[in-house]
Amino acid sequence: MVQPGCYLPSNPEAMVIDIDYQSGTPLQSAAKAPYLAKFKVINCGVTELENLAMAVSDSPTKTLNVSNKPQTWQAAIFKVSEY
Repeated sequence: MVQPGCYLPSNPEAMVIDIDYQSGTPLQSAAKAPYLAKFKVINCGVTELENLAMAVSDSPTKTLNVSNKPQTWQAAIFKVSEY
């Protein structure tokens, strides 16, 4: 489950609303174990994202109404390390 107000560090203007759990793909690397994952996001801009995140932090049980915004899929690569 995605926490409301979550965003990808590579795109702070888009809020993550879902994760494609089947998209996790391990990639090759000599030093770390990178993997690729896809996230469903809505582009709302930094200011609106901050406002939505603050509304959720003030009232954790509040649900966000983002159904009227266009949704797109965005991929991100993460590197996992033991450090």
